[in-house]
Amino acid sequence: MHKVNIKHVSAYSVILAAVVLFSALDLPVLGNEDFIRIFKKTTFIAPLLFVVSAYLAFKISEIRIVLVSISFLVLSLSRQLIQVLSGAAMQLGDPGLPGDFFVMLPFLLPFSVSLIFLVPEKIARKSTIIFKILSAVSPVLLFMLLNHFEYMFFDKFRYGDCLLPWPGLAASVLPVAVSGLYKDRRFKTFSVALTYSLIIIMMPGIFLRSGLPEELSVLFAGMVLLHVLYRVYWENSYIDELTGLYNRRALDEKLGRLKTRYALSMVDVDHFKNFNDTYGHDEGDNVLRLVSGILFLNFGKAAYRYGGEEFCVVFVRSNVETAAEKMDRARADIEEHMFSIRNKTNKRKKSARKSTRKRVRKVKLTVSAGIAAPEKSTRDASDVLKNADKALYKAKETGRNRVVINKSRK
Repeated sequence: MHKVNIKHVSAYSVILAAVVLFSALDLPVLGNEDFIRIFKKTTFIAPLLFVVSAYLAFKISEIRIVLVSISFLVLSLSRQLIQVLSGAAMQLGDPGLPGDFFVMLPFLLPFSVSLIFLVPEKIARKSTIIFKILSAVSPVLLFMLLNHFEYMFFDKFRYGDCLLPWPGLAASVLPVAVSGLYKDRRFKTFSVALTYSLIIIMMPGIFLRSGLPEELSVLFAGMVLLHVLYRVYWENSYIDELTGLYNRRALDEKLGRLKTRYALSMVDVDHFKNFNDTYGHDEGDNVLRLVSGILFLNFGKAAYRYGGEEFCVVFVRSNVETAAEKMDRARADIEEHMFSIRNKTNKRKKSARKSTRKRVRKVKLTVSAGIAAPEKSTRDASDVLKNADKALYKAKETGRNRVVINKSRK
């Protein structure tokens, strides 16, 4: 149910197009000394953005985002690090060592960040933070362990005046693939923005442009990451983790903004406690996902998870009769959708090997719903919600699998 916001993807695409334009074309602004001087005064913001991103990600316990932000921080400070490391490199007898490494860093960074995403949160109930840290520093390890790595990465993919770093470009899209593989809602939005950031970082290197285009790409990547970190925090705060619907906190804020013409519906899964006791909580969670999915298909963002097996639907600019008709269609959709329960059983074959077979059992699901709207005596949304809850209990008492309008309305 959770989808990436198209408006944000469009904004990231515009930023990417701007970086490509600055990197591919000899624009007059690139030769304007006044513009360059003013722009360079703002370049200190880029490292600051990554520091803020790492700090905020740490505060909300998103360790993978912390490591990603640190990786981009190293990239944003590449020029300063070259100066610091040049003295050490001279003593090692290879003055070009820092320069070679940081030229390669924009193409090694996608590999590093993709490894961070590939490593799961836990393996056999043990944290994988050490593996994630090693992934973050993997560009350094690759450069130190592989001799003349730059030739393997660049020269074979040169075409005219542009570099075609296929390994880096391929690695840069892995965060999206990994997010889809693990079905982790928290990282769907972040992974899309991260992919854009990695490609933005690589554009100046592809077009063999340094200086202003390079600094511009780092600055824009920092802006994208900081923005999407806010989105991750917002989704963690307002999206229910199990169902993907808006949660109780989002509902409370929505109720506070409602005007007089609206209707509320409280929805409850029938016999849910008995279902949990019979088939287990995992199957119960699957039931909640199924019901929430059908509610989302019918009502979109107007459907909220209230708590437990209860849901709430907000009908803006609607009366109770219209809301009841729409709610009854959703109730019928849930009733028609048979829920499949798969029980694994082991049976012995003649060869004495055990094979796992699945017995599929179809179970019918139903929901009950109550509808209420503002009245002269109940203008406050919280009171309207209580009336909808009373109507829900009436639906339960009169046989379940039905929609009942608050009886005080005639």
